[in-house]
Amino acid sequence: MATGGTTTQTQTMRNEIDAYINNTAPMSNIALKTLREKFFTAYRGTPSDDWDFNVAYSNEHRTGTRPLGIGWGFGTSANPRPSTGAIEVPQPLDDRTQNLDASGEYVGTTPWGTRWNTALKYSGSFFDNDNKSMDVENPFCITCSPAGFNVSGGAPPPTNYAPGILRYGLYPNNTAHGVTLNSGVDLPFLKSRYNSTTQYTMYRQNDPFIETNTNGITIGAGVGQLRPYPATSLNGELNAFLSNNVLTSQLTDTVTNTARVRFYDVKDRTPVLTFSNYVYGDGGVSSALPLTRLQTTHSKLNISDDVKWRATKKLTVGAGYFFERLSPEHSEIDHLTENGGKVFVDHKAWTWLNSRTSFLYSQRRYGEYEVTSNVQTRPMRIFFVANRDRHKLEHHVDIAAFKNVTLTPNGGLRWDDYPDGVPNLLGKTEDHSWNIGSDLAIRATPDLRYTSSYNYDEHKLHMAACCGAGGGAVPGPNTWTSDITQQ
Repeated sequence: MATGGTTTQTQTMRNEIDAYINNTAPMSNIALKTLREKFFTAYRGTPSDDWDFNVAYSNEHRTGTRPLGIGWGFGTSANPRPSTGAIEVPQPLDDRTQNLDASGEYVGTTPWGTRWNTALKYSGSFFDNDNKSMDVENPFCITCSPAGFNVSGGAPPPTNYAPGILRYGLYPNNTAHGVTLNSGVDLPFLKSRYNSTTQYTMYRQNDPFIETNTNGITIGAGVGQLRPYPATSLNGELNAFLSNNVLTSQLTDTVTNTARVRFYDVKDRTPVLTFSNYVYGDGGVSSALPLTRLQTTHSKLNISDDVKWRATKKLTVGAGYFFERLSPEHSEIDHLTENGGKVFVDHKAWTWLNSRTSFLYSQRRYGEYEVTSNVQTRPMRIFFVANRDRHKLEHHVDIAAFKNVTLTPNGGLRWDDYPDGVPNLLGKTEDHSWNIGSDLAIRATPDLRYTSSYNYDEHKLHMAACCGAGGGAVPGPNTWTSDITQQ
C-alpha cells in the first residue's frame, strides 16, 4: 500500500503482501487505530445586558489508520469492472480540520415598545488532508494485469484479467465561509412575532486532479491512451443563499396563524469540464461517452400557512396549505412544483389520554421533461421528480396509564400514485404502504429509562418494465408487481 506514486505491481510488492498476510518477518500486522488531537478555545464578552459577543476556535489533527473498502475487478475479459469484488485495506489518516466562529447579538426595544433582537455570525471551516490518494496492490494475484495473465503462469493466451494497482481518491482540501443574520421582533398588532434568517455561504475546493494512469496506461493522443485532462484542478466554487421567514400571529384568543416563506438558491460557479476519455477498472480506457461535469445550480421556494383553532380546552383543530417550487439547471426537468393541504385534530380526552390525527394531500408536477433518444428509457421518469399524487394519514395516542409509564399506539398510511400522460409509462406507477405499532416508555428512576417499540409495515410497489436486454421499440409494457412486507 502507498499514498500515490506507484503505477505498476512488482513481485517484490506481492511478496510484501504475503508477508503481511502471514505476519512473517520483516513485516508485521498493521494496527488499526486513530489518534485525535484537538485544541479548543472560546471567548464570551457581555459589555452590557443588551450585547453578547462570542468567539470560538478549534483545531483537530487526526492521524492513524482505519479500515476502508475498495472495489476491484477480476474476470475472464479485459479490464473487468471494479464491481466484481471488494477488499478491505488500512487507510492512512493525516488530516486537519479547523473551525472558526464569531458572533455578536443585540437585544433591544422597538419604537413601539416591543422586544427585538438581531445576531450576526461568521463561520469558517478549513479542511487539509496530507493524503490525496492511496494505491493498493491487488492481493489476489502475483502478476496481475488488466490486459490479461495466467493464474498458473502458463503460456498465452491469457485466461484472467485484473488490475495490479488499485488507486483510490481521498478527501481533498476544502474551505467554507458563511455569514448568518438572525433577527426577531414582536410586532404591535395581533400579538405577532416575526423571525428571519438570512445566510450566505461560500464553498471552495481546488486540489489538483489525481492521476489515474496506473497499470501501464500512458497519456497521449494514441489509441488506448488517456487524453490529458481539460484542467489541472476542479476550481470548485459553490455559493449558497438562504432566506427563511416566519410570521406568527394571534388572530383571536383561540386562533393562531403561522406563515412561512423559505428561499434557497445555489449558484455553482465551477467551470464546465469535459473529459474526452477516462480510465475504468484501473486498467481500461474508454471514450465511448465523454464525461462532462455540469453545474448544479438550482433554487427552491417554499411557502406555507397554518391556522390552528383551540375549540375547547380539550380539542384543537388545524389546517394548512403548502407550496414548493424547484428550479434546477442542467436537469431532466425545467421546474417542479408541489401544492398540498393538511388538516389535523388534537384531542385531550383526559389528563392521561391524548390523541393526534393528521391527513395530508398533495400533487407534484414537473414542467417540461427532457427525454432521451433511447427508446427504452424515453417512457421512464426519474421517481424523485415524477408526477405524484400523495395521500398521507397518521394517528397516534399517548396513554399515561400509570405513573412514569407511557404507551403510544400509532399507525398510518401513505398512498403515492404517479400519474403521467406518457404512453406505456415505465418505472414506478404506485407506491402504497400502511403501518401500525406501539411504543412503550418506562422511567424506572430519574436516571434510568426503558423504551421498546413494535411496528408492522406493509409496503407495495407497482412497477412497469419492458423489452429486457434485447432492446427494440417499447410495446405495451410487460408489467409486474412487487409486494414487500416488513415486520
